[in-house]
Amino acid sequence: MILNLRKNAKWRVKKLSVPIAVALTVLVVPPGKGVANSDLYGRLQSTREALIAQERDIRKSYDDVTRQIEDLRQKQALLDSYLVQTRNAIRDVERAMGNAQ
Repeated sequence: MILNLRKNAKWRVKKLSVPIAVALTVLVVPPGKGVANSDLYGRLQSTREALIAQERDIRKSYDDVTRQIEDLRQKQALLDSYLVQTRNAIRDVERAMGNAQ
């Protein structure tokens, strides 16, 4: 599972770099310097769409991690109850051993 999270993290970094590079390209070329306003608008629109897709992917990853955390919390609660039951059983056995002497 940790390996899977690391693999997903690398994928997300690659996914983030594309829209960021596009946004930087758009911002570096100022309007009036050989780029028509409609061309600039088109670039900005493409950047916006890429960022929206990125946000959607990040939200999905966030939701997946949230579900995994909840699953782990449920497993932890179950293990905790097993530990309590086991401790009580040990205590009962030790009491019985003391009474048997």
